[in-house]
Amino acid sequence: MSSWVTRCLTPTRTTQLTRAFESSKPRRVAYIALNELGQLDDETAGISRGYIQHWLNAEQPPEKAIQQAFSAADRILKAGRLTMAGVTEAES
Repeated sequence: MSSWVTRCLTPTRTTQLTRAFESSKPRRVAYIALNELGQLDDETAGISRGYIQHWLNAEQPPEKAIQQAFSAADRILKAGRLTMAGVTEAES
């Protein structure tokens, strides 16, 4: 019984990678969106990339995850543009 409990409670490398990968999701999306808006200077962009790479533990994210990050950033940017368009129309 104790070995079963130990196996269940001890994170495996896969579990650790999954947690790190999941933790990097919002950071990847934010980086893409801010970069698209021109809000990252070279220094901040480098720091952000390094931070994301740290969370990825030098692993390459799957292509699907990369596509999802770009898709999420695109939806955020589109929502912001729609909101700004609505504000501009309301002020007219």
